Amino acid sequence: MITFLQYLAERETPDGKLKHLQHIEDLHVDHGESGFKHATAELARVKKHVESAKANSSLSQKIDGSPAVIMGHHPETGKYFVASKSAFNKDPKINYTHADIEKNHGHAPGLVEKLKSALDHGHKILPKHGVFQGDVLHSGSDVTHGKTTASFKPNTIEYTAHGDEAEKVKKSKFGVALHTEYHGKTLDSMRAAPIKSHAKFSSHSDVYSPSVAYKSAGQKMSESDEKKFHEHMTAAKESHSKTNYSHIEPHRDHINTYINQTVRSGEKPNHTGYVRHLEAIKIKAVGSVKTEKAKSAKSDLHQFTINLAKGDHKNSIAHALNTQHHLQAAKDLLVKHMDSSAEGLEAKINGKKVGPEGYVSSHRGKSSKFVNRAEFSRANFAR
Repeated sequence: MITFLQYLAERETPDGKLKHLQHIEDLHVDHGESGFKHATAELARVKKHVESAKANSSLSQKIDGSPAVIMGHHPETGKYFVASKSAFNKDPKINYTHADIEKNHGHAPGLVEKLKSALDHGHKILPKHGVFQGDVLHSGSDVTHGKTTASFKPNTIEYTAHGDEAEKVKKSKFGVALHTEYHGKTLDSMRAAPIKSHAKFSSHSDVYSPSVAYKSAGQKMSESDEKKFHEHMTAAKESHSKTNYSHIEPHRDHINTYINQTVRSGEKPNHTGYVRHLEAIKIKAVGSVKTEKAKSAKSDLHQFTINLAKGDHKNSIAHALNTQHHLQAAKDLLVKHMDSSAEGLEAKINGKKVGPEGYVSSHRGKSSKFVNRAEFSRANFAR
């Protein structure tokens, strides 16, 4: 099992590059005891931090931009470049010119347009040294101008700026939400870290780059939500204490897939539903091969996992899923509280006003994601 000391989320890979961010309520599935300890400690820490109204917040809002862009001055050549996440591939695709972008990404016209915009304008706000990562908000032509508003929809969420902020968007030729910086003397050796201060970036009318820092008003949770939060935390700890995580290891990938399935369906994760999930996988696997010998082999392989889930591993799976449910419920209460005092762009999904995509907490070199999956993740899956 991967311990949490080996884990750095959105997610930093072993070579220090930024990849996918894991939901905090799922950490115990992948990382067992250490993942659970981090999840519960971070939920409590973030709640305390949000209610304290500290100015030096380690919390940031996630902005639903697309695609991810890496840009800055190459640590070895000093030349300004832009790239997709392929900047850190074994064979990196680094773009210094429009011709480079067309050569490396010509198969994806939308990506080409946004990378060209980043190349033409991103350097106007960046310092002369450093490599940074963010999410593209717009490339100029994809902004809808209203009388006193400006809107753009880079991914699932449509964002709208009002008043003076809208005028900044309208004047800009490129929009980006920067959240990560890289440190190192070579591209290969660079390691990711959250941007602690945006003061290093310049202001330029051609680039719209809103701060992603979370600003808390220091409000306390309501009495009823406070009670529910602690009840869910207590229930999660009780279920966790009854889980043998060696029984979870053979099911880890299946459990993660099943949890995502319940996000789509709105079902509470449970043992019966998980077994149904395994049985559906078995039927699909058997149907994917033609010979009786192959069908029998597939059937036996998947039935073995099903038998474990119904037998020796049943209680641990049930408790792990119950732990996930209560951690998610506690997190949802915290996210709702954070949304109530969040500042920034107006966000909508299919015309309905929503909170920010979520939040990222950075603490002692680790980053954790807080997202209302029933609202944002389900909408994202439905795209």
